[in-house]
Amino acid sequence: MNTRKKIIVIGGGAIGLSTAYYLNKSGHEVTVLDNSPKISNCSFGNAGMVVPSHFIPLAAPGVVWQGLKWLFNPESPFSIKPSLDIQLLSWLFHFYKASKAKHVKQTMTLLYQLNKASSELFKELNKELDFDYESKGLVILANSKKGLKHELVNLTLAKSLGQPVDLLTISDVRDLLGQDQLTIEGGVHYKEDGHLNPITYMSNLEKHLNHNGVNFHKSTEILEITSDKSTITGITTSTGNFSADEYVLSAGAWSAKLVKELGVNLHLAPGKGYSFTLNNPQKPIFATNHSCRGQSCYHSFKNTLRFAGTMEVWRI
Repeated sequence: MNTRKKIIVIGGGAIGLSTAYYLNKSGHEVTVLDNSPKISNCSFGNAGMVVPSHFIPLAAPGVVWQGLKWLFNPESPFSIKPSLDIQLLSWLFHFYKASKAKHVKQTMTLLYQLNKASSELFKELNKELDFDYESKGLVILANSKKGLKHELVNLTLAKSLGQPVDLLTISDVRDLLGQDQLTIEGGVHYKEDGHLNPITYMSNLEKHLNHNGVNFHKSTEILEITSDKSTITGITTSTGNFSADEYVLSAGAWSAKLVKELGVNLHLAPGKGYSFTLNNPQKPIFATNHSCRGQSCYHSFKNTLRFAGTMEVWRI
């Protein structure tokens, strides 16, 4: 039986291209539609962290009230631009409803399994695409006793899921990172975590897909997704009409808008982060990932050092 299908992937970010990779590898005819003139989206600028340790959903107890406090702090790692946009208000309402201990308990095992599986796939992909993947763990630094107490709760949950994780004293952290000047209360070392170079990952992945017959249509804006009851029949774009046997929606912040006319209500809000990269930093680059949870993170790949942090929730 011929199982080869014609599949359209909407969106050329990390999720879209990764999906295209596995579909192409399975023998399907794959087309990627993206509204940018070249594949250079936010996937290039992220922290590049692969973190099985991040199994607690963003919507968790205390997050809403902490977020409200952060709104009035210009140096906070989180902000929401005030708006009467209905979609954003709806998202905030559902986020609040989901910020319950019951929700965390229901989802943390699934999130850990998903992140762990992703980590294993990245290790395999790195052998083929070579994007500087390293699995040296993640160190969470706590600069206050309150912060360390919070991390101890997460450590206990991580151990209950079977994660290899260590509690670090101040001396442990300084020895591990080779830094004597750190002003901290301690830390936690999640040994399964890793990081990659997102620029190399995206670039090498696109080259691989082009070489293996995946079709790219860039500068292609989705105007309408047409359907017949529960079945998508085609896509109208700024460069022409497209149809396929199956469709994959991976358009990030634009996904909710694209499927709204199909009667699908996605509670999705755009999130904007920031990063900058230093080339050939003069100080030694540490081998281990580092992060101050909820504030900023940094890691090295080859001769560069990337810092990332801050989250802005707004509308597009």
